[in-house]
This record gives sequence, structure tokens and C-alpha cells, in this order.
Amino acid sequence: MLPVLKRLADGGEHKFSGLVAKLGTDFRLTEEELAELLPSGTQPTFANRVGWARLYLEKAGLLDAPKRGFLQITERGRKVLSEGHERIDAKFLERAVIYVQAKRWEQVIGRPEVQRFAGALAGQHATKGIFITTSSFTNEALNYASTLAIKMVLLDGLALTNLMIDRIRPL
Repeated sequence: MLPVLKRLADGGEHKFSGLVAKLGTDFRLTEEELAELLPSGTQPTFANRVGWARLYLEKAGLLDAPKRGFLQITERGRKVLSEGHERIDAKFLERAVIYVQAKRWEQVIGRPEVQRFAGALAGQHATKGIFITTSSFTNEALNYASTLAIKMVLLDGLALTNLMIDRIRPL
């Protein structure tokens, strides 16, 4: 996935098909290798692999698709490149940023608040979030969070207290 990010490092919009061709050249693939099809016979294997890399990088928020068929590196993608990693793979991407929302509320947190947080996560292309409150969540909020495609942990005051009791040693 690192070669894909490096090819997009200039910040410009790049056509996906052009990216596949440039990466093929970078890897010194022959015309035969570029034309090799998946076992299903529906798509060239190399283009398919670049497509999967694109998908994972987009989900991690490192790439954006400003318009159909085009890719562009994001600010987060530039930051990852500047860190000088030797390899970017699925394991690396799993270390994605976890967004946290913590509120000291006295009223019970309902589905609308959880939904707003889920929307904020989606806007950041985040895959993980933790919503912490000193109060509690309604059953509707808990049920909603459990149906999301992203991983969202709801931590209420009681669970927070239990974690503190279990994890913190007395001085």
C-alpha cells in the first residue's frame, strides 16, 4: 500500500487507471503480467490488488476520492508518509486513530447523541470510536451503536467506575 501512497504524494488528483499503469511501471511488470486475469476472468489481477489497496487506504482516511475514478492523498496520508514507514499493510492500518467523545452529563444519553457521534466518525473516515459519559445510555442508544458498521464503544459512568476500581492500584 505504501507504493500507492508514494505515487499520490504530490497532493494532486490522480486517475485510478493512470495510477495502476504507473505502479505497473514502477514494479517493472511486463504486459503479460499486467494482463493476467483473476481466476474469475473478470479483471486484471494487478488492477484488482491496487483497487483493494485503494479501498483500505480510503477506509483508513489516508486517501480520498474527490470524484469518480480519481484519488488524492489526504492530510493524514501525507503525515503517514512523512513518518518514513518501511511498510504499510493491513496490520498497520488497524492501528487507526480512535476518536473519543467524553461528556459529563447528568441526563441519560439517547440515540440522537450517539448518532451525531457516529456521523462525526463517518465524516473523519474513522473506523473506531469511544463515547464516554458519567451518566448512562438509553437502550435505544446501546442498540443503535451495536448495529453500526464501525466499531463504537459506549462507556457509561458505572462501567467507567468499574474499570477504575479494577485497574487502578492504591498508592
